[in-house]
Parts: sequence; structure tokens; C-alpha cells
Amino acid sequence: MGARFFSGMLEELDAEREFHHDLASSKLYWAPPANGQMKHASAPSANGLVIPRLDRLIQLAGSSTTTPARDIVLSGLRLMHSAPTFCCDHPYESISGGDWSLHRGGAVFFENVTDSTMSGCLVDHPEGNGIILNGYTERLTITRNEVASSGDSSVISVGVARFMDGRAGSYPRNNTISNNHLHHWGVWGKQSSAYFGGIAREQHVLQNVIHDGPRAGINQNDAFAGGHKFAFNLIFNTGSTLFSFDSIYLIAFDSL
Repeated sequence: MGARFFSGMLEELDAEREFHHDLASSKLYWAPPANGQMKHASAPSANGLVIPRLDRLIQLAGSSTTTPARDIVLSGLRLMHSAPTFCCDHPYESISGGDWSLHRGGAVFFENVTDSTMSGCLVDHPEGNGIILNGYTERLTITRNEVASSGDSSVISVGVARFMDGRAGSYPRNNTISNNHLHHWGVWGKQSSAYFGGIAREQHVLQNVIHDGPRAGINQNDAFAGGHKFAFNLIFNTGSTLFSFDSIYLIAFDSL
């Protein structure tokens, strides 16, 4: 998983590629690589420094659950360097019956969207979550994408309910996350996974390659609605477990 850094401590700025942002003086301190070369070819130049400003690079959102956006295709995009979301101005919340908390945001954000596709895209080093299906999303296909080195989770499906009362319909349903390459997530947040599901229904997580993360490769956080399917995913080099299910039921579960 590479090196680990402290945040907010100027006295700990003692290794290459570390940085410190002094909010009081509006100064940014940065220790460049010792060899003068950036380790990632994705930088604008060999000696470049990327300072992200946006935590959501693409946001697709309809007006409401009854007037969603629809028939949208994202294809062949390379999305890089969204801003980190672990700071104090990006709230986290506990979700449903599990013990995890998350930030409702990501480099690619879907909300009140139906019948749409994201395929063949690279989400490269998002500093927060990679892709999030938030609230009402239905019949979305997230396929053949790569999410690399995300600060938190790679892909999230998460809804909103009051005490597990889903009558408002503000939750993901009947979406497919398939044939994606999800790896090296949790650079900043260790309570993260390649796929996280909470307050969602009939999420189909199929044939993904998942590896190198600090916690479970797949975490289904609660038993809301059920009907999920996890099948033929290749998962390795994860933290404590491959799968984490908290009181889940009505799952169709096939062999890896």
C-alpha cells in the first residue's frame, strides 16, 4: 500500500512527496521527490505538482426521484485527481445497520439517475471515493472501468431511509457493477472497500477484479430490501476479510 503520512503537522514534513497546508498563512509546503521526477506519469509534467480543487469531477443529478435524469452515457474518460474529502469540511455519516461511516461524495456522482451507463473510464487517484450511486439510482450499468488508488472506497451504492423505512424510494435499485478493475483503495480512509453497499436493493456486483485494500473487498452494510447478487468476483490482497456482510439476507451468492 506504500508509505503513510501524517496530516496537519509541519514538523512531520520530513520525506519526499509529503506536504503541509498552513491554513492560517495560506502557504503550501511540499517536499519534492529526491530524484526530481514525479513517480506517476499522470502528472502534467515530469516535475509537476497537482493541487486538486474539486471533489466531484462529474455530477449527474436529476431534479427528484420522480423526475430523474436518464439515458446518459459516460465512456472512455480519464478522470484524475479529485480533491480529498477526509478533511473537516466534508462530513461523514454512519449508514444503516453496520458500523461504517462514509462521505456522500465521489469523483463521479450519480443521484436521481436511471437507465444510464458508465463504461471504459479510468478514475485515476481520486482523493475521496471513486464512483458513488447516491439516493435514487435505477438500472445503471457501471462496467469495464478502472478505479485506481482512491482515498476512500472505489464504488459506493448508498441510499437514504428513516429507520430503514424505504417508502420514499430514495435508494439505489437494480444496478449492475460488473467487469471493473478496482484496486489500491483506502489511501487515506481505512474504513473503506472496493464496493460498499448500504440502504440499497438488488445491486449486482459481478465479475470484478478487486485487490489491494486495507479492509474488506466487498462490504454489504445492512439487510435493507435485499435481492443483491455477488458473483464471480476475483478478490485478493485485502485487509481483514474478502467479504463483509452485516445481517444481510436475500443474497444470491455464487462462487468466486
